[in-house]
Amino acid sequence: MEAPAPMPATAFRTVPSQVNFPALEEDILALWAESGTFEKSVSQRPAENPFIFYDGPPFASGLPHYGHLLQSIIKDVVPRYWTMRGRRVERRFGWDCHGLPVENEAEQQLADLREGMDSCLTLLRGQMPEGIDVIRDYAEVAPLHCAPGRLNQAFTVLLTNAVQVLPDGGEIVVRVFDQDHEICVQVTDNGPGISPERLETIFDVGFRATDERVKMSYGLPTAYAIVHEHDGHIDIDSSVGEGTTVTVHLPRR
Repeated sequence: MEAPAPMPATAFRTVPSQVNFPALEEDILALWAESGTFEKSVSQRPAENPFIFYDGPPFASGLPHYGHLLQSIIKDVVPRYWTMRGRRVERRFGWDCHGLPVENEAEQQLADLREGMDSCLTLLRGQMPEGIDVIRDYAEVAPLHCAPGRLNQAFTVLLTNAVQVLPDGGEIVVRVFDQDHEICVQVTDNGPGISPERLETIFDVGFRATDERVKMSYGLPTAYAIVHEHDGHIDIDSSVGEGTTVTVHLPRR
């Protein structure tokens, strides 16, 4: 009896019998982040053929946590479906209709933003690499009626981002000053800067790659939401190789 003919060579890679699904997911997310797959799913659809999906506050009571994942996955089916049907579906995560939660109103009080920045810097001091110089430039400003705990969360995000782009040391300048009818809080670093393409989507929830894995990035979107709750806005001025300046504008109320 003749031996069976050898199987023809195949271009498909062998699938291991033991599949590591978390690793596969991280590989896919890394590929999406590298190729801009999600961004292309929006930009390649015509702007004159939109589908708008109004969502409420995604995490009205504070920062996101795992309890929000199930509802987010279910609601994500709708914009994904219409994207596959060829409609242009922008994702803004509901910030434009993000009302003030009741608990945030209860937290309102007069607060000195300079003290808040000092508290955030104290908490971050242990996470700062050696060689980072922090310069405080505080003008005389009156207390602001605000939710100081919430604003400190936003300030911590900005300071953490500045620290993370200076792994080998550098300079961070923190300013608090009056401008017209606003109090401004400004964080400047002399890090690598941000590309114009990244600036266009800087406040979008998305993916970020680290040395170990790809993670969802909620930092700046969360800071944006908190500042928006206070009727304020955030400006970012950055050039590649020249550092970044982030300015929070908070109107007096």
